Amino acid sequence: MGADLGVVIGRNGSTIIRLQKDSECVMSYDNKKKTVRIIGATPEITRKGETMVRDAIEKALSKPKPGGGGRGGGRGVGS
Repeated sequence: MGADLGVVIGRNGSTIIRLQKDSECVMSYDNKKKTVRIIGATPEITRKGETMVRDAIEKALSKPKPGGGGRGGGRGVGS
């Protein structure tokens, strides 16, 4: 998971709280190991939680980074 752990936790834990509620799983994380533990009442519920965590990571990684790219300065090439 590594750098994606922050995406799963969210600001003030908001994302992991929502994921736990929506998946009906208990989720805990280890900052040192950069891992999330997902526990559900049944294997199906646990898989649902795992899928939701993976989807949250994919969604965050697919968003463009703030600040954009471009050539900067607004002058373009040859100006």
